[in-house]
Amino acid sequence: MSAQVSADLLVNITATVIAPPACTIGGDVAVNFGDNLQASEIDGIKYARDLGVTLSCSSNTSGVEFWVDGEASKFDSKLLSSGIDDLGIRFFRSGTTPVFLRQRFTVADWRERLVLKVVPVKRSGTSPVGRINTVATLMVYVT
Repeated sequence: MSAQVSADLLVNITATVIAPPACTIGGDVAVNFGDNLQASEIDGIKYARDLGVTLSCSSNTSGVEFWVDGEASKFDSKLLSSGIDDLGIRFFRSGTTPVFLRQRFTVADWRERLVLKVVPVKRSGTSPVGRINTVATLMVYVT
């Protein structure tokens, strides 16, 4: 005759229940600097272009933080790589406030249109040439 054995097994079940995103981001964010940028005129101001970013959040959103992620320029880690040595891309918010790669920032009223600009920046004393080809990701953190 065989002996019967019984045992209890405690099973822990965990999960995270999430809500749909509180915000959606969109707009026309493709930037074309054109085919005629003059290396001698790239000064970090000229050739600036707007990013048409839109943000729509639910009414229970208390705050929004943003940051830009992407490959850093070889000569300045605060700038996005352009794909050309000695040339990077700088982001600005509200027209004149620099936005550095991977640094969070807020805007005074995120319910309004988020105003971002990009502009090519060259390493001092250089005349970079080539085709700009790069990608960045705008991250949004909702509280």
